[in-house]
Amino acid sequence: MAITPADLTALSRLLDQAMELDGNARAAWMTALPEADRHLEPMLREMLAERDSARTSGFLSSMPELPDQASTSVEVAQTGELVGAYRLIREIGRGGMGSVWLAERADGSFKRRVALKLPRLAWGAGLAERMAREREIGALLEHPNIARLYDAGVDERGRPFLALEYIDGVQIDAWRKDKALPVRERLKLIVQVARAVSYAHGRLVVHRDLKPSNVLVTPDAQTHLLDFGIAKLLHDAAPGEIVLTQEQGRVLTPHYASPEQMRGETITVQSDVYSLGVLTYELLTGNTPYKPARKTLAALEEVILEGEPELASSRTENKVTARSLRGEVDTILSKALRREPSQRYATADAFANDIERHLAGERVLAQPDSVRYRLRKTLARHRLGFTATAAVLAAVIAGVSLTTMQARRARDSAERERTVKAFVADVFRVNMRNTGAGLGSSPMSADPLVEESAKLIQTRFAAQPELQAELYGVVGRAFSDMGAHRLAIDYATKQTETLKLLHAKAIDQASATLMLAQAMLEEGRLNNAEPQALRGLELAKGDELLTMNALALLARVQITSGKFEPGAATLDRLETQLLAGVPAPSAPQAWAIALRAETLQKDNLLGEAYPVYNRAINVALAAEGPLSDSATAIRLMAARWYRQTGDLQKVDALFEPAISTLRSRGGPHAVRASVEVARNWWHLYGAVQAVPFAAARDGIESARRELEARGNSVPRTLLAQVDVWLGSLLTEWGAVEAGGQLMDSGGPLLLASIDDPLERMWLTAILGESTTWRGLHDRADSLWRESLEMRKAAGRGRHPYALNSYTGIAINLGMAGRYAEAEDVLRGAPHLEPWRDEGVNPELYNNSVLEALARVRLDSGDPAGAMDLLPK
Repeated sequence: MAITPADLTALSRLLDQAMELDGNARAAWMTALPEADRHLEPMLREMLAERDSARTSGFLSSMPELPDQASTSVEVAQTGELVGAYRLIREIGRGGMGSVWLAERADGSFKRRVALKLPRLAWGAGLAERMAREREIGALLEHPNIARLYDAGVDERGRPFLALEYIDGVQIDAWRKDKALPVRERLKLIVQVARAVSYAHGRLVVHRDLKPSNVLVTPDAQTHLLDFGIAKLLHDAAPGEIVLTQEQGRVLTPHYASPEQMRGETITVQSDVYSLGVLTYELLTGNTPYKPARKTLAALEEVILEGEPELASSRTENKVTARSLRGEVDTILSKALRREPSQRYATADAFANDIERHLAGERVLAQPDSVRYRLRKTLARHRLGFTATAAVLAAVIAGVSLTTMQARRARDSAERERTVKAFVADVFRVNMRNTGAGLGSSPMSADPLVEESAKLIQTRFAAQPELQAELYGVVGRAFSDMGAHRLAIDYATKQTETLKLLHAKAIDQASATLMLAQAMLEEGRLNNAEPQALRGLELAKGDELLTMNALALLARVQITSGKFEPGAATLDRLETQLLAGVPAPSAPQAWAIALRAETLQKDNLLGEAYPVYNRAINVALAAEGPLSDSATAIRLMAARWYRQTGDLQKVDALFEPAISTLRSRGGPHAVRASVEVARNWWHLYGAVQAVPFAAARDGIESARRELEARGNSVPRTLLAQVDVWLGSLLTEWGAVEAGGQLMDSGGPLLLASIDDPLERMWLTAILGESTTWRGLHDRADSLWRESLEMRKAAGRGRHPYALNSYTGIAINLGMAGRYAEAEDVLRGAPHLEPWRDEGVNPELYNNSVLEALARVRLDSGDPAGAMDLLPK
């Protein structure tokens, strides 16, 4: 139901009455509610039920239930008393939540004075949840302008406490008055506050109660942001927030609350931008933006929801101050205080940036960008440098327009790059910390990085589609780096679509399209990857290096798809253009060499391919340095083929440097390292029996623990893949049920996201083997046959490993008693001729078909026919 300001006031009154009654009296009171309040009964019951259930839920896992006192006059602490490990020195603050004390560590472990927050006992169990939330949020925030959270817990009397950094300062409004600060100095303080707020936003935290009493200034003129007591993680900031505050009355401070907070709607970073605007307005004028007709909460809510703030310059009696505010500062504040969140500054950083532009005499983005305005700003900065002649003035106008535009582009580009990098780093950092072993971890949804970062991009940068596109690209690249290619495809698609709508430059669209094609290649969506690579190649015209990269990617897609002739033609074109002008060494040159090695190994010439792979790696290292992306990718690609032969020496020589590089780079690259390690162990045991079972099992389980330790920052598809590998390993060892359970949980998720013949070929084969040994023969038959078709579609129908699919189908049919069908399948298997070179020996696989046929005949009751098939 929609909640009006009048409803909020009524609910607060009714809750106060209800909480003073016991069960029977409360039920009678509820039945007798006046007609005017009857529509609030369902919400009232829900809120009371949540309060009652909160008493039994505890304070985190370690905090006992708080006593439920009826009197608000109970003193919770006294000077000299111990609260946990802290001795109280003196009370330094008191408010609706309780008291704040100056305290010191009393257990001798170390010396530190802290601000110790203690609740009123009358708040009961409902306070525990708020204290837990503050502890969780505080643990995320480590910034020089935010008071740090040192400790949290419950003392022996059951009192929850929070030990915060003690800030020896004064409120920002008092500081302004005491120091008689000019406007410029006040604005500099606000910039500090806004940067701290932006830092919190980057960790998915909104403050929701920005006001002068929550900002202290120390003698060195540094601001410190306090009290995240009603802050909420962004992924929890949803409509209906009023239920958090009703037990204690309205916790937010109405004068500084945004219209959407008043309406109980979704809280976003723009809500804090609004409160920053109010705080700035008051610091500059001594007044808040609105003058309600009556001194009542209802009147204040009405004017915030329906009125318009007066210009700041009109609310100060000081003529000098008014003159300083008129124009740009008025415009900045008007933008920050817009009623609709989408019309405000998109971020606290953007708000701070505009203030800094004003202070530097530069273009303010909130101001219409006219030539007259730019000229006026330039004249103000360089007044003595201009003459009054019309000719010089005309030249200045033209020059200023061009120079300012170029400077703005350079500045905005650097700013975007900084914002993008900080944003992505924060998304990963917050998700990793949210679900790790730190303070106040809480469960999140299955793929939180997608959900949370998508939400932030769409809301935090709603007014900046160019920045949205850039963020989509960087987040997509991060997922690609960790090996979560399905998620990389989601973001790369968003980026290409956004750039297309913006009619962005062809070169920018080309880069995004090629990233999408590469993600599709890695994920195995080859049918989609090729058209995207072709489109990227077309868009890259005019940029020599990007064209080379596009050709290399297109050749990879074609060769991987089994389209060897088109792939060879594309590779020839790449090598021709490399010779025509791209300086060596380069990444495209490295890939051209690596793809030649790929064509050699596809002919089973692995001995000839190995030195070619190494030459490609050396070129990539020379072009990109020791942490080369291309060198790592080529090493992993080559190691995959040498695993199939069981040549551990070559595998280690390729694989270990790749993993070392990924771990050195950290972050999403380290996630991929764990996934690749699990893949390697699975292949070495499951595919070629080159290592002992125990070593492979321990290796995969260790890699999985590394991924689990990162919590929900690891997408579930990656964990599902590792589960399938481990399940396959256990099944092959003989732990059929344990292995089957793992593959049943992970297999369907992976199959739903894969259309690449090679990837489906491997996955359906191992799922087919698992279901065969569990006796699920119809399902196994379908999986085995799909695996064989995928092999053929990938151009590998005559590779020795293809015979594994034929024998798998036949063994499964034989176990189901379908002997004639099993023989037909085996007789339809190709007979492979001996190959030159040291690769896989096809005769071993030819013999495996005969052995499978002999087994079928033996199982069917024909031992003599079985003996006839075996080598004499």
